[in-house]
Amino acid sequence: MLSFVGTVDNRSSFLTDYVRGQIEWDNQSAPGSGDGSLFLSKGNDSYILRSYFNNGVPSGEAILMKDNVVVSKLSLQDGKRSGICSLNDEEGYLMFRGSYVNDQKQGYGITYNKGSQILTGYYNDDQLSSILFQFNERRMEVSSKGMLQFIGDFDQGNLSRTGIGYLYADGHIQSIYDYDNKRQLALFDIQKMRIFDEHGDVVYEGEYLNSFEAGYPRHGKGKHLVSSKETYRGQFVNGEYEGEGTLYIDNQPRYKGSWTHNHANGKGVLFNAYGEVIEDIISFESDYGRTKKGIWIDIRTLEATRKRPSSSSCHILTPKADPPEWWLTSEVRSTLDRYFMERNQEFDFNIHVKKDSFSDSNVDVVPTGSDKPVCSNSSGSPQSLTGITSHRPSSSTRFQPLSANKPLQPSSSTRPLKGSQHEPLEGSLPQPSPPPRKATIRSGAELNKLSYNMIMVKSLQQLTLMECTDHYYTRFDVSIFEVLESLTILKESCTCLGSLIVSHLPLLKSITIGVQSCRIEDYGGIRKISFTDLPSLTTLDIGDYCFNNHETVIFQGKMVVVS
Repeated sequence: MLSFVGTVDNRSSFLTDYVRGQIEWDNQSAPGSGDGSLFLSKGNDSYILRSYFNNGVPSGEAILMKDNVVVSKLSLQDGKRSGICSLNDEEGYLMFRGSYVNDQKQGYGITYNKGSQILTGYYNDDQLSSILFQFNERRMEVSSKGMLQFIGDFDQGNLSRTGIGYLYADGHIQSIYDYDNKRQLALFDIQKMRIFDEHGDVVYEGEYLNSFEAGYPRHGKGKHLVSSKETYRGQFVNGEYEGEGTLYIDNQPRYKGSWTHNHANGKGVLFNAYGEVIEDIISFESDYGRTKKGIWIDIRTLEATRKRPSSSSCHILTPKADPPEWWLTSEVRSTLDRYFMERNQEFDFNIHVKKDSFSDSNVDVVPTGSDKPVCSNSSGSPQSLTGITSHRPSSSTRFQPLSANKPLQPSSSTRPLKGSQHEPLEGSLPQPSPPPRKATIRSGAELNKLSYNMIMVKSLQQLTLMECTDHYYTRFDVSIFEVLESLTILKESCTCLGSLIVSHLPLLKSITIGVQSCRIEDYGGIRKISFTDLPSLTTLDIGDYCFNNHETVIFQGKMVVVS
């Protein structure tokens, strides 16, 4: 074996985290190229990269070892991970296996915990774009923000889609696509859809039933191009002609009236080839019109017969549309919830802090379960949040991670049974009016009184503080309002408030604080402001010159939500 100090191309982003040492070649027949071992170090740890080297740059299949334990199995191209790679922890347990392109996760990948599979999904530019679930006999993709993206089949390696696939955007059906034959089957908007034949021509345009289980059938008003000569315009139920409709032959009306189970049935009008009404038709059955003389006429060919047509009076049951977010099964919910919780600090909420707020205040931003601030300056001196603006993911995201403090609520469409404990029987005593959901407080005395009103404490959803500049109430704990959704402190209010505690409120979505509010004018009071454990908080908007002279301002806990 020959020891050789080689150089690795600086373009190799995979190796930038390591200090590179010498390359030890398996043989000396081709110095600079061939199989060898690259010695690396990171901090106090030493690693060995076994690979083929081309002019000192690792390429091809490779393994990365630490203390004789394989921590990575890699596919490299010019020193960058490209292809299927497996990453292990330092104990040798598999952490991730998936596809890389130019040193970034790209495509299919599986995440493991101690070797056990916990999450399967697709990546785009190193970011998880969708999570893959088993859905009956198919696969379902849900975006990392909780929105349905795809239902269909994949090849054995889960690398490409096959068969018939259903594509979604913002949780709504967008198209149905045949991946084997590479053709569009249907396109959708919120109210209408278009169905295409094998030539790409539109054969149906109209309303549809928003139900995956039913197959998104024609439902409501629509137009069906049966052939180059025959067209139906009218009502559909579960994909079939049902209700009032008109059949056209060569662009001329042929039959107008009632349809059942794809057949003309009941009352209607029959036209001849010249568009003239055939007067002696008294009823229709199974696409035949019966004359007063008992003659049956085929509505399409206009041929007459004395033979009674076979009956087709079967009524079509209207299927129910899928409920909103029907794809969010318990498995999907728990997986997404775990994903968001594990990445609590990767997703921020909206913080808008205007000029000169928090002056002379010590501000700490502390993650859940940590005693160390992640946003304090190195000197330990008070840090201003002036000018900070952080942005959340797109507002179109609708999935909200589950919380132990926020149980699942029944569907709004669910109505309790009469006579149950949730709904009084007819004729029972009148029920008391519901408690107020909103409150505006103008003084510390009112604030104190509100805190002891248990009905308001249990029911208040929106709280507005204005003025409250007296010294009657210097400590305000908002946490007592269990179902509070919004807190607003108006301009120049709560200037004697020494302490504001906003904590353990699972439904609180927004906090708005007006200009020159929550200041300490005389340096009295407790001087503590705390925002902690607010899983549904989406917006914190703080105006000019707020929170000045406070000893501590804390933003702590899980402040992550997808709205």
